[in-house]
Amino acid sequence: MNNINVGRINGNALCGLCEKVCIRVDKVLDGCKCFFSGVREDNIPVAFSEGSAPTAPYNFVAVEGTGGVTAQNMTVSSADAGRLRISYNALFPVSITFTDAQNRSYYALGNISQPVSVVLKNPPVNQPYSVEITGRLVGKQGTLTAAGASFSCCIAIITALTVKSDIVLPVYGDCVYPHCTAEEDECAALFNTPPFA
Repeated sequence: MNNINVGRINGNALCGLCEKVCIRVDKVLDGCKCFFSGVREDNIPVAFSEGSAPTAPYNFVAVEGTGGVTAQNMTVSSADAGRLRISYNALFPVSITFTDAQNRSYYALGNISQPVSVVLKNPPVNQPYSVEITGRLVGKQGTLTAAGASFSCCIAIITALTVKSDIVLPVYGDCVYPHCTAEEDECAALFNTPPFA
């Protein structure tokens, strides 16, 4: 059995362990997930994709967060039972997909802000910590005009309290990469070959 290759562990997981390594990670002390359904956003300013000239009227197709959600105006204060209250506005860059009067597909970009307030465990005294957020936003119902977008969406946001931590892990050794496979069709090579064979 060879546990050096990336993938499923078959058989005894202890077989092949050869050293202990120290790695630096973001250790999550506490965290929670908030769900917001049916969030209504009205008259959000948008910018049409560069070089596009859609013909009105527009047919709204979908809205989706494009990643990179950030926390703005964050405040951290003491709460009951040795906890922290963390409040902020989660700023989501969004992409709105739509079709125009000629049934051509386009997209527009905008931003929305969702207020969040959570209570998390207080980290140990004098231990520097960070508040990290991740989130997703999706929606299928809305309208779009040259003046802006209005839509309903669902939002999920994870708020985590993290600290830098050096931990020791048992490992099987350095990663072994397989030899590259030559393909005449580079698209087939990209789509059909897994990262680790």
